[in-house]
Amino acid sequence: MGQTVVCPIPDMTVGGLSNQAKIILTVEASGGPGQIVNAASVHTVAPQDDSNTGNNSVTVNVTSK
Repeated sequence: MGQTVVCPIPDMTVGGLSNQAKIILTVEASGGPGQIVNAASVHTVAPQDDSNTGNNSVTVNVTSK
């Protein structure tokens, strides 16, 4: 619980398919059914610049079976 995964991504150019990255994680829930909160965020490091910081995080709630 509360683990952090860090995935450095090489520099991406602006626009087109090269401006996208996909990271897939498979997580196995322990215990019985319950609510799971999955949160992800991204940030840039200088000299990269992000002109739209409003789309840098997401939270998803999932109920395990």
